[in-house]
Amino acid sequence: MAAAIRRPCGAGKALCLTLNLHSVYIVCSLVEGAMSKYDPLGSFLRMQPASHVPMTFSDIEQIIGFSLPAVAKSARAWWSNNPSNNVMTKVWTAAGFRSEQVDMAGEKLVFRRQISDAPTPPSPAAGRPHPLFGCLKGTTTVAAGVDVATPADADWGQAAQ
Repeated sequence: MAAAIRRPCGAGKALCLTLNLHSVYIVCSLVEGAMSKYDPLGSFLRMQPASHVPMTFSDIEQIIGFSLPAVAKSARAWWSNNPSNNVMTKVWTAAGFRSEQVDMAGEKLVFRRQISDAPTPPSPAAGRPHPLFGCLKGTTTVAAGVDVATPADADWGQAAQ
């Protein structure tokens, strides 16, 4: 990997990184002081068009601008996707990625973009209810004189003895 050129930035300014002879511009959009020291990694991952982003630990250090903690190079658990694990985990999960294929000996891993499994709720047309609203209308008949709010069992709600 080519040496990274990192210039500090304030909110709304661009940070330029030169990686593998390609310049990558990251826009710092967070309010100064509210940023995590690992946020440049999240910005970098968000800007990647690929679903898999292979990186070395050295690549990550060049992006964030400082050395990873010693535990990151010795404990596989540091790279887990548990958001309560560490601050950096929250950064890559918030960017929509998961870590995988972590090679501790080779000091490399792959970040894979997460695809949301949650279905997108249908949006009803403006001013109209969802098409399923009222679809059972007319399918049930209540006999005259029946109070549907009255319990069917006279002992309903009584404590069992």
